[in-house]
Amino acid sequence: MEQFVTVAIFTLPTEHPVARAKLESEGIPCRVIDQYTIEVYHFMSNGVGGIKLQVPKSSYEKAKALLIEGGFLPVNDEVKFSWLERILQDSRTQKMAGRLLLGLLIFVCAIFIGFVTYSKLTRPDPLQAVLNHEWCVNHFTYQGKTFFPATINSNSEPQNGQVRIAEWCYEKLVIAEDGSLLLPGYYGPHISGHWQRNAEHLEFSNLDTLNSIFGGRFAFERDNTTLKLTSENTEIVCYKHLYQY
Repeated sequence: MEQFVTVAIFTLPTEHPVARAKLESEGIPCRVIDQYTIEVYHFMSNGVGGIKLQVPKSSYEKAKALLIEGGFLPVNDEVKFSWLERILQDSRTQKMAGRLLLGLLIFVCAIFIGFVTYSKLTRPDPLQAVLNHEWCVNHFTYQGKTFFPATINSNSEPQNGQVRIAEWCYEKLVIAEDGSLLLPGYYGPHISGHWQRNAEHLEFSNLDTLNSIFGGRFAFERDNTTLKLTSENTEIVCYKHLYQY
């Protein structure tokens, strides 16, 4: 596309239409810069450098001669450009500006991609917030029915007539970092087994008993105080053990 250059500058919006019509009648395409700004805010004419009537660079001399002939420009009067306008109209400057903008865009994209990658690499592993905590099992649901665990062993009931305190944790779930697993029983002893990670899930296996209920692949959701483990048939709801006994 051919570069357009300014051939005349007008102060008021009413001054350029006739000049433009004369040039276009001679087959010279024109465009006008800052017309609408000055139409709305007349007092900004000097601030923005007036209304610029532009023509293709190859038609500049012919357009200038026609404007002088029509009395729109004084004889031998050159359009005075500011240093900034001269720089911006230079084709080399325009190419350099285009390259700088492209380089800036690539730089910003690289920074964004690097930030996203860094955030993903340094984001805490949600599994670490689950491991090695003593979780208290509130209840578990199996095939739509809710059950409350009742582990039977020497530590499951208060001893020597002690009163059971609500904050104490009797039904424990422990997912240890070494791959071992401890689950509460259901009218039986604690259940031991193993776990391993499978993508964003936990696989429970090699359980002492109740493998049909507690075995398999579990998704996990955790907030500050609760942990929910969900498999195809079972959901285990736990809360964090905050009290010692």
